[in-house]
Amino acid sequence: MLKENIMKKIKIFFEYILFELYTWSLIFLFIVSFFSNKDHWVTTFLLVMSIIVFATNRLNYHHERIEREKSQKEQIPKKIDEIHKEIYELKSLLTKY
Repeated sequence: MLKENIMKKIKIFFEYILFELYTWSLIFLFIVSFFSNKDHWVTTFLLVMSIIVFATNRLNYHHERIEREKSQKEQIPKKIDEIHKEIYELKSLLTKY
């Protein structure tokens, strides 16, 4: 159980790192193209595309994170019920002996 939690946290951490690297690389690409390219329609296109991609990825990331937190919160009562059942079973076993 502890190992699963650690693996989940590592996975979430790497997802966040990859997401940040992706978004900052888009911003870097726009800055480089702005100063190196004299055709400003290309840089405008890159700016618009980077903003769209950044916004959709940011929203998607946060939506997935919120959904993951919701599902974890929904699992808490089930886990509590399972623990209560186990405690009841252990008590019944102890009272028999």
